[in-house]
Amino acid sequence: MASAGSGGRAAVQSDPCKLGAIIFVTAPEMKLRRVSAPQMAHILQLPVELLQRIFRYVHPAQVVKYRRVCVRIFSALSTGAFARENLQMHPKLTTAGADKVSARAVKLLLRWPIEYQAAFAAFAQQAAATKMCCGWRRLDGAVPSALGDWPALTHLELQENKLRGELPIALGLLAGLRVLHLNGNSLSGAIPHELGRLEKLEQLHLNDNCLSGSIPDSLGQLCQLQSLYLNNNCLSGQLPPTLGKLNNLRALYLENNQIEGFIPLEWANMARLQIAYLGRNRLNPCLPSGFGRSTHIGEILRHQGFRCALQVYS
Repeated sequence: MASAGSGGRAAVQSDPCKLGAIIFVTAPEMKLRRVSAPQMAHILQLPVELLQRIFRYVHPAQVVKYRRVCVRIFSALSTGAFARENLQMHPKLTTAGADKVSARAVKLLLRWPIEYQAAFAAFAQQAAATKMCCGWRRLDGAVPSALGDWPALTHLELQENKLRGELPIALGLLAGLRVLHLNGNSLSGAIPHELGRLEKLEQLHLNDNCLSGSIPDSLGQLCQLQSLYLNNNCLSGQLPPTLGKLNNLRALYLENNQIEGFIPLEWANMARLQIAYLGRNRLNPCLPSGFGRSTHIGEILRHQGFRCALQVYS
């Protein structure tokens, strides 16, 4: 503790003007006042427990800024227990309505450290919030892995923002998820195999990103899936035959990737498919003989230049 305190005093002495302008919250009156450098030096000598009791009244949006003051305050405000206590003091952040989290909360969530992200997911779960709908908000950051602690989430819609990084495999823990819209961002890396666990998923829109690798076979387990948008990425490899199990699929967008090989014969089972775009890939234009003129998907693909000229032998 002594070293942390001395580090705090050194920080004050090195830049007293900066720290002297900090807005400090006094509890429980919740009055704001400016503190001088000597006063801040005294504050930094307070026990960690007392610092946490004081700062829990500060709005979570400001706590992250206070963490930058010195090592001592950073340590005091970086525990999961403090994050939970701080968010508990501001319950309006958890929900914007009966079932939706606020846009401001989502913006903060993407900027918060992992301790706050985990605490927020837990509170949202307890509050029975089910929707995170914040498209077209210019949100910046990565998709938090902590969302895996929010199994009640049914709608995750963060399309057309500035999200980056890889899709966390923790998304596969969202057992109740029905809508996943992350299209129109700058996401990279592979599509997690774990997304195949989302048995209730109806819409999977990951188009217009920078995703690479092959389409996971596990997506064929999404028996409720109605729309699959993976177009305008950097996907490669071959088309998984397992997608032929998607009996409820109505819209399939895979164009403008680097997918190669043949259309799998198993895809002839997609009886409810209404729209399919596979152009601007490296696919062989010859369809298996099982795609007779009576199959709906065969008719759709023939309008895109595919033709039934390949006999497949088992």
